[in-house]
Amino acid sequence: MRSRILSKSRHLLDSVTESILEWMEHLYRSIVRNYSKCSNLTETYTIRDSVSGSTYVQNFIKERARIIGMNHYRIAINIEHEYKCKYPNEIGKVTLHRKNRVIDEARLVTKENENEERKLIYWKFN
Repeated sequence: MRSRILSKSRHLLDSVTESILEWMEHLYRSIVRNYSKCSNLTETYTIRDSVSGSTYVQNFIKERARIIGMNHYRIAINIEHEYKCKYPNEIGKVTLHRKNRVIDEARLVTKENENEERKLIYWKFN
C-alpha cells in the first residue's frame, strides 16, 4: 500500500515539476523580447529558373522554411538561369554548410510520372 502511494505521489511530483519548468521557460521567452537563438547552419537551395515558379516548388520551399525556422537554422534560396542538370528530373541542389565550411550537398529530384500539382521533391545524396 505504501509503495503504491509513494509511486503515485512521485509521478505527480514529476509532472508538476515539469509543468512548472515549462511555464518558467514560457514566461522567460515572453518577457525577454530579444530572445532568438540562431544556429550557424545554413541550407542553401539552388533552383533552376524554369521550375522556380511551379506550385510544387513554392510549396516545398515554404514548408522547408517553416521547418528550418522552427529548428533555428538559416535558409538561402538562389535561382539560377543557367543551371545545368546532370540527371533527368533534377530541379536543383541543396547545400548544407556551417559558417563557410560545406558539410554536405544533395540534388533535388522529383519522380518522372507524377501529377504536376502534387510532385514530391526529395534529396538525392551523391
